[in-house]
Amino acid sequence: MFIIQLPYSLFNGNTEGQCGICDNDKKNDCRGPSQVVESCFDSAHDWHLNKTDCTKPTPPSVKPTTTAKTPSASSSKLPTTTLPTQPPTTACKATICEIIYSNQIISPQPFYEACYYDVCQMPDTSIGCSSLEVYASICETVGFCVDWRKFTNGKCNFSCPPTKEYRACGPDVQPTCNSKHNEKHIDQNPPSSSKFTEGCFCPNGTILFNSFTDVCVSSCGCTGADGMPKQPGETWQSNCQDCVCDKDSMSVQCTPHVCTEESPVTCSMEGQERVTEPAGPCCNKTICKCNVDLCSKAQHSCDTGFKLEISIPENGCCPKYTCVPKDVCVFNNTEYQPGSNVPKGTCEECWCSYQIDSASKLLAIDCKPIPCDTECPIGFRYEAIPGMCCGVCVQKECVVMLPDQTAHVIQPGQVWTSPDNNCTRYKCDKNKDQLGLTEIDIFCPPFNPKDCIPPLWCGACIFILSADPSYQSIHLPNWACKSATNCNIQKHKTHIESNGCKSNSSVELTSCGGSCGTYSMFSPETHHMMHSCTCCRETKTSEKKVTLSCPDSTAVDYSYTYVEECACQKTECVDSNTSTAPPSGQEVMEAAKGLRARRRRK
Repeated sequence: MFIIQLPYSLFNGNTEGQCGICDNDKKNDCRGPSQVVESCFDSAHDWHLNKTDCTKPTPPSVKPTTTAKTPSASSSKLPTTTLPTQPPTTACKATICEIIYSNQIISPQPFYEACYYDVCQMPDTSIGCSSLEVYASICETVGFCVDWRKFTNGKCNFSCPPTKEYRACGPDVQPTCNSKHNEKHIDQNPPSSSKFTEGCFCPNGTILFNSFTDVCVSSCGCTGADGMPKQPGETWQSNCQDCVCDKDSMSVQCTPHVCTEESPVTCSMEGQERVTEPAGPCCNKTICKCNVDLCSKAQHSCDTGFKLEISIPENGCCPKYTCVPKDVCVFNNTEYQPGSNVPKGTCEECWCSYQIDSASKLLAIDCKPIPCDTECPIGFRYEAIPGMCCGVCVQKECVVMLPDQTAHVIQPGQVWTSPDNNCTRYKCDKNKDQLGLTEIDIFCPPFNPKDCIPPLWCGACIFILSADPSYQSIHLPNWACKSATNCNIQKHKTHIESNGCKSNSSVELTSCGGSCGTYSMFSPETHHMMHSCTCCRETKTSEKKVTLSCPDSTAVDYSYTYVEECACQKTECVDSNTSTAPPSGQEVMEAAKGLRARRRRK
């Protein structure tokens, strides 16, 4: 079972077959191909095309058995029906379809089969209501009313507008307040007592106002210009006329609408103008209305730290301009956010606070003097700098840090030897305005007896004074031996310090060191001292630079001499009243220090 709904405005007179010609008249429905009106059951099969795949629904496996009562007239003199006493026994419980067997006026079997198929085979069980509705409408054509919807438990309800109520057996033509309509459709063609229809009707005690609205009225009064009902005594306005439904004549009486006289209107505020506008459909009124084009066009700006706010007064028209303070500090026409530093003075530290200055209405600037750190490390002295808030620590002495973490101060130009290490000397050098600490290491070259010149043997040397078996032995120091030439470049790494600044990494320093065969000895043949003096010294140097990091986070460049090549060079042996006596131990040590010293700068 299915339903086709067509718009009456487009298909009136343009259909044929089961729906007739779509003229809302059931008399010409269910016509066969020969244009003869038949029963809807027969005409449906007459329109069947053999070429199409159309099969009848599968009938139920068990035909329901019912006990039907003969329809009797209801209170409205219309026949009614009752439900079957026992439900049909089928695999699918199509309960609403069993209502068809409550009336045997028309053969119910085809309609039951269609309903059963729709309920048991289709996803929406409410489709079965269509078979019941068709069956009831066929019963109506033969004068029997079947009030079947109330037995479907709400599955097949009929919806009506709020002003109407549902009736299963209402009149075929409803009376209205329009006498001409009643005369044409009711008086001239009285409805048959056996003809009725299902639909929505006005409640008892009311009547349909006209045939094209759903308005029900208790009495037929007047009809307004809009076609809607007006009750006796009701007033309304139409086309600038005051109308009333006269209670005596039940006719509409209208008079021209009179507008209320208004008092003069004066617009005194800036930006206002007099404007006439409708005060309803028929009258006008004069009011004062805002027009921003009439407001002042002056430019508005605010000082630094303030922002321009625009507001419209509650009873005004033109905008109001106000400079309001921001949450900032202002110094030298510059804005600063709260908590940020403000460069207000050289010798004080200033910041933008969160407190409001009562005078400026802006955030206040708080300042405090900058504290100067006058404490300086050892070897430095605090010196003020003209034009600056704080001075700086200037190096005045060189500082040697000893292994026991103690410090020793050396004045510029002085040399100091640690009492715990006679082999190292420290010298404080001044290069322009910078002080540099030079470390001088004293070392002894390696001793090899083979390098000694007979008859001297170093270490425990024995001096042969004569050919006589008797002799005098003298222990000579290593410097008295003539060593083979081994003058070489000596390399080592250390940190360079100057004026408290220090290199970030160790720097390679070079020096010349080794033996060059220098000696002094007594010659028995000449009965004099013989001298041979050579010195291991640099023959080629270069200047290098290194960057030193200072405590105040600055960096300076420092220059130092780098030895590229070394060689033995002959030098003059100074004779200062040389004695034939063997040198004392102290003299030997001093000479040794002079001959074997080399410099290494940090």
